[in-house]
Amino acid sequence: MPQGHRVQNPFANKLWVARKRAGYLQKWVASLLGQRSVSMVSEYEKGRKLPSLRTALKLEHIYQTPLPELFPSLYAEIVEEVEKAKQCHSPLRRRDEEVQGELALRAEVSAARQTESVSPALIRSRV
Repeated sequence: MPQGHRVQNPFANKLWVARKRAGYLQKWVASLLGQRSVSMVSEYEKGRKLPSLRTALKLEHIYQTPLPELFPSLYAEIVEEVEKAKQCHSPLRRRDEEVQGELALRAEVSAARQTESVSPALIRSRV
């Protein structure tokens, strides 16, 4: 492979950035994860291995960073898969549309209450 070319990591993530931001050493993180060596932490950070759900949740807590921010590529891939699956399932699609309508109505009522531009009777009639 020519020098300077990198293969896309299958599990690209922001673990290294989160660890540096926290000011932690790999050995500290390994210890918090209950591991004796730093090798797995390194494998996770390089995207060579994907941590178990339990380990990922520990990393979320250690770095005080939500999992979608630690694993943005994986999260985006999962969201895309779920949205595609929803489009193929008409009852789910209809329910999502209903929920969105309900949320929009609640937001409208909340905004109206805050501005007090709508009478309380009108607000009650729309809820």
